Amino acid sequence: MRGDYIVYPETLEKLEKTGLAVKIDKLLKSKNHPYYAGHVYNDEIRGEINDMKKRGYFETFPKEEKALWQKKAQELFGNPENYFWEVNRKSGVVKEEAELEDLLLSIGIVASNILKPHEIWDYKKFGFSSITDFTGSVGALFMTKQKGGWREGYKWVKEVGGQVFKNEITGDMNCDFRLHQDDITPYKTLDPFGSEVGYRPQLDSDRGGVYGYHSCEAQLLVSILRWIEQKNINSELLKNNAKEILTWAKSLRQGGGTCAEHFGGFEQNPMLFFPCFELPVVKLNADNSTGNNTIDIVGTTGDGYYGMFVSSKNELVFSYENPKKKNILKKINAFFQPDEADHLIKGLFYQSAKGLGRTSVRQLIDILEYRYSPKFEEDNARFKKRD
Repeated sequence: MRGDYIVYPETLEKLEKTGLAVKIDKLLKSKNHPYYAGHVYNDEIRGEINDMKKRGYFETFPKEEKALWQKKAQELFGNPENYFWEVNRKSGVVKEEAELEDLLLSIGIVASNILKPHEIWDYKKFGFSSITDFTGSVGALFMTKQKGGWREGYKWVKEVGGQVFKNEITGDMNCDFRLHQDDITPYKTLDPFGSEVGYRPQLDSDRGGVYGYHSCEAQLLVSILRWIEQKNINSELLKNNAKEILTWAKSLRQGGGTCAEHFGGFEQNPMLFFPCFELPVVKLNADNSTGNNTIDIVGTTGDGYYGMFVSSKNELVFSYENPKKKNILKKINAFFQPDEADHLIKGLFYQSAKGLGRTSVRQLIDILEYRYSPKFEEDNARFKKRD
């Protein structure tokens, strides 16, 4: 079953300039807009094609391209597993088997809800290189916007070494912590028709992130603070005793209501999160390896957990750890550069305030206020005496 699609910036710019992005927005705001989700069957595709025929969409198809397009469409419809997407990633070409869902985009089924019969095949008029580049791009943007809005969290985009990553701090439908880091780099892409296109389905190789369980936001905030302080990272949000972020967080107020923690009363004494605050976050070697264990973790529903480390470039990195298997060389599931520190802090407060996780925003406010209070210094001095 096909999931999300990634629309490349150049494609989005074309769709915005031609007014098609606005048309998609208007359609999605209407009461009776079409909805495409989940697995589709052959009969459903046939029904959609027959509907397009009745509405006159194939009467305007360019004659010089009809025979080849029709042949490929029929072959794809009958045996999609024999056709592939080809994505030229930095590591090499990745092939992804075609699925019936892709035909919703390529043959214009989704686009026929936005474009008129005299427009849908006129790809050159809208600045596209082929029929499937045009119909597929229109359909991909519709599908992307259709899915947007469901438990959206705090987002930001970064570019590193020629790659582009979209980050989001949110929660799933059970309010379990989710930190998504997806590769949205506009790699050269060929669709199953063999046409170069300005979008692609989101592949497994595009997905990265941290998938935590239950209330892990408070401890994660403290680990981020340790990273910032130990690596002397400049944080605008933490200046003046974190006045800016605390004022903003308090203005958000607590939302949600889908789990008990959103109603308050589950907050812990912030002091409990700081007994190991002065211990260094474990640093990785240049090849992302270490023999040391980390105390900075994000728990999961399984036996494993995500360990937090500092890379040789002072990035904060997350690596999934299996306690039954000692991995000295770490596979990086997500990484954040020092200039993203404020995004991580702001994202945690936003996620908690919107009720996307199971930690209240009050708990995070208490932690940050405590860190910059005289009480923290007193407790810290007391802990040192015990040592």
